[in-house]
Amino acid sequence: MNETTLINKLTETSEFKKLQTIGIQIHDSQRQFDLLTVYEELIDEMAWSRLFAYLLDSTQNHELKQSAFRQLLKLIPELKTFSNSIEHEEETETICVTEWKTENLRRIDILIKLIDTNGKIKAVLGIENKVDSGEQYNQIRDYQKSMNIAFPTVPKYLIYLTPDGRWTQTSKEYKYCPCISISYDILSIVCKDILSKATSQGQVFLSILKNYIDKQTNNKLMDKEALQLIRKLYSDNNYRQAIKLLSQYTPNTKTIFGEVIEQFLSTKDLPFEIDEVSFDYYPKTSSTPYEFRIYIHDLTDIGNNKGFHGIYMLRCDNQNPDIDDYFTLRLVVGFFDKKEKDSLQKQTIRDKTTNSFSLPNSLGTNKHWGPWTCVGTGDRYKLSDLGDKDVKGLNNLLINGINETYQDFKNGLKKLSQIRL
Repeated sequence: MNETTLINKLTETSEFKKLQTIGIQIHDSQRQFDLLTVYEELIDEMAWSRLFAYLLDSTQNHELKQSAFRQLLKLIPELKTFSNSIEHEEETETICVTEWKTENLRRIDILIKLIDTNGKIKAVLGIENKVDSGEQYNQIRDYQKSMNIAFPTVPKYLIYLTPDGRWTQTSKEYKYCPCISISYDILSIVCKDILSKATSQGQVFLSILKNYIDKQTNNKLMDKEALQLIRKLYSDNNYRQAIKLLSQYTPNTKTIFGEVIEQFLSTKDLPFEIDEVSFDYYPKTSSTPYEFRIYIHDLTDIGNNKGFHGIYMLRCDNQNPDIDDYFTLRLVVGFFDKKEKDSLQKQTIRDKTTNSFSLPNSLGTNKHWGPWTCVGTGDRYKLSDLGDKDVKGLNNLLINGINETYQDFKNGLKKLSQIRL
């Protein structure tokens, strides 16, 4: 059977047609606007926890009081007994502590204390929030044990919160501090259920949070459904070879970056020796990496003794880049052995870093994320074919940007290396 027949046979299946529909839905969802998408790089597990803690804390200025907390209890059947055993809303308030330290110096993401009018703790609810990270050794059972020791006489539960509601692997059947698993969907329902009770300010917050939760959870559910369909097709020998063929030759950014490297290495008249350059992309295991990094040793060597390096980077805001997405040239500084004690110290280091550079920004304000401080933003390029045209376009973006900024970037790195960080 020739390759064309194999692919035609695959595309005629109902599973493949369903995959096409899911693909369009995922594509549209990724491009749907919601306000928190603007800050997507900043929304990690800690940021999610702070948002949820703000929502569930009745002392905050959202004017929702305990409506979110009480609605959460109603939506979780396992908490019915817990809910019936605690004082009424009029007699209490909820206070949320993030990063609550356990006896083993671990930290529970959120600890909700139900406190009466005399300041006495009447009940406790812990929330361990896991987005993509896994569990550490005995993590959840240690949390259960620590809560039981710290609050021996009050009702208490630990919630294991994930986007997909998966069950914890490290919990234990503690009678006095049970653990239950819930998904982000329940918090989306909480937002929807209390929306009408909120003031205009609270409604804005709830709508933004709900939309972002829905976007994240829907994408994960669709990803899971797509994976199941592909596994079903792949298990059938009639379609396996066609799937292998498609996966082998599907255009993607990993292939494009490989060709960009080839063209870049053949470029003449660059302001550095071409044999003193190395390349990398992120995520390393993905076929669609959204960061392409160029390490020019003449630049990276400057900050070695201070624990930082400066690199050129092509970066896409969409973490699954495709045709019609943009790659932006960014000049960034990464600190690879500096552990900031708090957000203020991190901001101080970033301020000192950005103040060391004077670079023209074609696209306006710089954008920082993770360990990277952006000190210069160049032009951008829109993907059009994931082929020869994009290889040429991305290569030109790199070369032109490097030639325009190289000396200023180098001077800034030298200046930064002389500052106490």
